[in-house]
Amino acid sequence: MVVALVRRSALPGDTRTVGSRLDPVFNVAGVQVVLHPLDRVSVAVDQPGQRCAALSDQGLAISDALDELLPRSWG
Repeated sequence: MVVALVRRSALPGDTRTVGSRLDPVFNVAGVQVVLHPLDRVSVAVDQPGQRCAALSDQGLAISDALDELLPRSWG
């Protein structure tokens, strides 16, 4: 599964969920990006391009975002 990272600057300034448990903010190569768990897809392991960074030290924030998303999808 791949979850989108969206440039913070590409989102409207009044996006309420940015920085929340659902949409945590990370710094990747000096750029602020927002995890967008609503935008995810399954891909084969050979499909993603070259790795530019690793967020393994942010595993808890990423799993928290997915945990926050799933109950919302059930109502």
